[in-house]
Amino acid sequence: MMGKPPPIRLQPLAGLAAASLLVAAAIGGGLAGIDPAKSWAPPTLTAPLGFDEFGRNLLLTLAAAGALSITKAAIITSIILGLALAAGQFLSRSERAGVGRGLQLLVDAVEAVPPVLWVLAIFAALREPRLALVGIAFGIVTLPAAIALAAGEIRRLRHEPFVEFAYGLGLSEWQVTWRHLLPNAMAVLSPFAFQVMGIALAVDGAVGIIGMGSRTELDLGAFLLRGQENFVLRPQLMLATLTFYVALYAGLSTLARRMATRDAAG
Repeated sequence: MMGKPPPIRLQPLAGLAAASLLVAAAIGGGLAGIDPAKSWAPPTLTAPLGFDEFGRNLLLTLAAAGALSITKAAIITSIILGLALAAGQFLSRSERAGVGRGLQLLVDAVEAVPPVLWVLAIFAALREPRLALVGIAFGIVTLPAAIALAAGEIRRLRHEPFVEFAYGLGLSEWQVTWRHLLPNAMAVLSPFAFQVMGIALAVDGAVGIIGMGSRTELDLGAFLLRGQENFVLRPQLMLATLTFYVALYAGLSTLARRMATRDAAG
């Protein structure tokens, strides 16, 4: 008898996005009141980083910016992962060798240039609205690798005894895919998803720090841009943002390792 199939582990990404939205909304409400009299005011007990040029609590503003950037990265990653699983499932049924070779050539060509440079080049060429363009460009340059990984893992799983047994019981392609192929493929794709999310956060910051972003967007890219502009007189802005990035990447790395260990043990 076949055991209960493992769940599709999308909860961490969904949880990150939902929690970040709540944090951004809650903090955003507290940032609504701008007090010019506190512009660049020194740190206080409730504002340990001081205040920014608009008189807002710098620590709360940074937390809201981080939450927004995490939300955008989680949404983009979830879309890429979903598209990769759908395309990978389709390609895994193809017996044509040329399809796999063509996909691998595309992956090699795209990966020859770092994703950050692809996104920046597309952004510089088109100069369209930042959020939509970065998301689309980032998806274009990361999706081929995600599809290749998903297709390879699903194709491997199709030859596992428990999957062949499921086909032998008369389960439909949809049932086998949903119950066995996709959940087990996530053991490989989950760590990859966190890598994609980390790159998305790096792109968000890179677009901001080179001046291609918008100062009106309350995200980490805008924070890096403002930190660069005010570094001589207000270095805490840049240092606090970089510290936030270090803590964020450490958290993502730890979460990815734990998920990989749990999946391997399971």
